[in-house]
Amino acid sequence: MWGTPVMSRVFLAYKTVDRDRANVVRAKLEALGVPLFIDQKLLSGDNYLVAINEELKTAIAVLVLWTEAAVSTSDTGEPNFVLSEAQRGYARNILVAATLEKIALDHLPVPFNLFQAPDISDWIPTGASARHSEWQKILQALGRKLGRPGLGSLAIALESEGDELKKEFLKNYPSDPFAEQIAAALEAFERKQFEQRIATARKRALQRSKEAEKRLKSCREEFEKQIVELRAGRDFMPPDPVTALDDNIAKLSDQIEVYENALRDQRARADEAESSAGKSTAELAALKEEHARASDKNEELLEQQIAQLHATSISSRQRSQQDGRRLIQYSGLAALVAACLGAFIGWWLSPTNAVQPGTAVQELKSQITDLQGQIKTWQTRQGDLERQQNDIAAQKQQLAGQQADLNKQKADLTQQQNALAADKTKFTQQQDFNKAKSALDQQQQDFNKAKLAFEQQQRDFDAKQKELVLQQQKLEEVRQKLADYYDQQKAILAQQQQDLAKAKLDFEKQRATLVSAGGALSSAAQCDALAGYQYDPDRPANSGWIEKTENIPAAAQTICNSALQTSGSDRITQRRLKLQLGRTYQATQPETALDYWKQAARLDSSQADFILGRYYYGDHKSKNFDPDTAWTYITKAADLNDSAPNPAALYAVAYNHLIHDTDNNVLRWERHNTATGEIYLQKALNADFPAAYWIAGIHYWDTNEKLARSYLITSFCVKHYKDPTDKAYDARGTFERKTGSPLTCQ
Repeated sequence: MWGTPVMSRVFLAYKTVDRDRANVVRAKLEALGVPLFIDQKLLSGDNYLVAINEELKTAIAVLVLWTEAAVSTSDTGEPNFVLSEAQRGYARNILVAATLEKIALDHLPVPFNLFQAPDISDWIPTGASARHSEWQKILQALGRKLGRPGLGSLAIALESEGDELKKEFLKNYPSDPFAEQIAAALEAFERKQFEQRIATARKRALQRSKEAEKRLKSCREEFEKQIVELRAGRDFMPPDPVTALDDNIAKLSDQIEVYENALRDQRARADEAESSAGKSTAELAALKEEHARASDKNEELLEQQIAQLHATSISSRQRSQQDGRRLIQYSGLAALVAACLGAFIGWWLSPTNAVQPGTAVQELKSQITDLQGQIKTWQTRQGDLERQQNDIAAQKQQLAGQQADLNKQKADLTQQQNALAADKTKFTQQQDFNKAKSALDQQQQDFNKAKLAFEQQQRDFDAKQKELVLQQQKLEEVRQKLADYYDQQKAILAQQQQDLAKAKLDFEKQRATLVSAGGALSSAAQCDALAGYQYDPDRPANSGWIEKTENIPAAAQTICNSALQTSGSDRITQRRLKLQLGRTYQATQPETALDYWKQAARLDSSQADFILGRYYYGDHKSKNFDPDTAWTYITKAADLNDSAPNPAALYAVAYNHLIHDTDNNVLRWERHNTATGEIYLQKALNADFPAAYWIAGIHYWDTNEKLARSYLITSFCVKHYKDPTDKAYDARGTFERKTGSPLTCQ
């Protein structure tokens, strides 16, 4: 985008016979986006040595792959380029080593035997896994050089089958160059999944349209059934087709409430109908039982009355017949009497009759009167019999009416039974309707759940898309700022290249001198390589140095003591070796180290003065704490050796004149003079001291933010400065606190 940046590639150093294994390392690193230089990439016609030298000048790291072939020297005098390339990386403090074979450290040439080299001899045979512990160490070392602390995590994430580790890498290392590629891959995968879900949703929508047609057909059938109920005068409950098809969430909520209320009413009516049916059934049973009892009683009574009437009728007829016979008998008797009376009268009238007629007449009249009384009595009895017959006929007619009433009651009970059966059928239909409605409600709930899940997925996707847009915007802002920074740093880096070229020439001359003298390093040069301090002005430019005293090997004490004994009267060499001897004793015998530093300081060693200044100021609770003595040593170290000033001392004096407890909780010596501080700061920048760029970024932020940004980026990305006392107060932490954006090194 902005051209190939300077110092952007890792130089891969290996022996030609090890090319196959080197290609495996190369493939793994290129898959992680690590820019590499490997000699097999050279095009035909390229000047091999010129290209190699240019790459070594601009490389940000030199990764050397040690094997037996890589450390061996030819008897014919043919140069070993791997050793030469490793020496260049060692001199620039950008060397990263690894062993492709089991090689003991003491088998490596000096000074490479002092560096720990991860053993990856079993890495390739076992599958070249990213989780291999030794390979992870190499990735972590390269990550520190490249400003990509998540390089090891990226390798593991890319080998994992799932997306969890990739998402975690994207979250933890958003500024890594590979983060955008991972984000794009994850986005493509999620988009593919989303499109598949969209297709599924469309199929469901089509299926639901078919179901909707079925619902409309069912609604029409239900409507026709309700029309029948309407014609019968019963409750009319027509279905609503709109309700059956309405998928609008707001309307569905209202319809569901209506359905629930209707369902409650229907259930209440069903309960009432069931209760009424139970009562009617009980009443019907009681009426049946009563009707049965009444029918049996009435029939028995009717039969008794009929039998009684029949008996009475027979008795009456018999009495009538008897009375008739009696009447006939009495009539015959009357005729006989009349005949006798006539005979008597004839006899009486006859001359021989001696009885009187008056007496016979009287007796006859008396008998006639008695007969007439009996006739009236018989006539009265006949009237009574006729009335009894009429009463029997009236009772018979009354019994017939009662039988008709009973038949009517029986018909009413039958009609009630039919009505109850109809209600039961209607109730069964209502239950079927409720079941169908419950199934429809369940389908609607499933649809609502699916819709809510889809809407949530849509919201999550929109949020992720917005987050990606914001990250892209921030990335563009950072890229624009880095473009401005690149223009400023181009001139600085060009000057640095010239200085490195000059240092290279000096080193080559020195090596040529040493080789001509027998090829062995002097004890003083070995002491420099094992215990030298990088920014000591007395140290030869290409003699070697050790960054941390805990990395100094125990053999350095013997070598440095021997060098001091054979140093002669050279004042500069003596103070340099005493300074380095103090560094060898610092971890185990601090008092001995302090004595050596004081001896070096008496010989005007600016680095010894600086170390003593830090010693007397170090711990505020220590009995040795003396700020005034510390400040005297520090300023002396900064003012010594104007031709080759001590950059660490210059930085310390500038720090204490310019920083007012804004980015650090410790207010050093409370000596603040901006003009003086800027003079010392410029000297420290001229000496290319990494921490000086950090202080310059803090100091110039309020007056020239653009310049301050370039200083902070240079300190972190180019000089790789980190505060040894507090990681939060390095250039990266300062940049992110002031801008609120991550500091990227691209």
